Amino acid sequence: MNRNGFHRIGVLVAAGSGSRIGFRKQHYPIRGLPMWIRSAQALDSVALDCLVVVAPEDEVQRMRAQALQHSWQTELDFVAGGTHRANSSRQGVERAISKFGDVDPATLLIAVHDAARPFTVSQDIEAVFIAASASGAAILAERCKDTVKWSVGSQVEKTLPRENLWLAQTPQCLRADLLLCAYDGEANPENMTDESMFLETIGHPVTLVSSSAYNGKITTPEDLRFAEYWAEQRFGGELKA
Repeated sequence: MNRNGFHRIGVLVAAGSGSRIGFRKQHYPIRGLPMWIRSAQALDSVALDCLVVVAPEDEVQRMRAQALQHSWQTELDFVAGGTHRANSSRQGVERAISKFGDVDPATLLIAVHDAARPFTVSQDIEAVFIAASASGAAILAERCKDTVKWSVGSQVEKTLPRENLWLAQTPQCLRADLLLCAYDGEANPENMTDESMFLETIGHPVTLVSSSAYNGKITTPEDLRFAEYWAEQRFGGELKA
């Protein structure tokens, strides 16, 4: 058991098909390492009791073999993902919980992280765990800097006050008992684009933790250009095969 009486779990969601970018981006090289490895290393940089990687069903063995080429503080486990993100995330969460047997789910903190965010820094992951240990649920996020318009079609309907707007990121850390309760609710998983949305459906508050460093998500081909710049800034000359 780790800090504050909680077991700490990492779940890396790396099962995407890459429909928006045209290929499975989790394997895109970030300074010589597959993107998913970089993201897993970010989670592994803090003290964890368990780290589960959710992979495409046909790539579980390949990614397990890739992981064996590197050193880890936490032993990695792998599970096949589902047809959409929420389903894949749940596969990882349930696999992680099963590893703790009869342990009370209220003592399990699960940080779900997207493989498409390889630049997350350890202090931000730690901050999310600490916040979740106090409130039961916390997410990394960034304050909105732009003016945001609400539209109907291509016409502006109104301007939203950005003072109250945050851009949700990962990791998102939640107590396992709360997440299981939300899974059993009436929310449609296909409409859930992150874990905090599940908690919203059961009315549990989610703490916002402001990210201290760049934590962008690689989603489109245009993002790859920025990724090269940030990879050099974050990892420097760290090129590994």
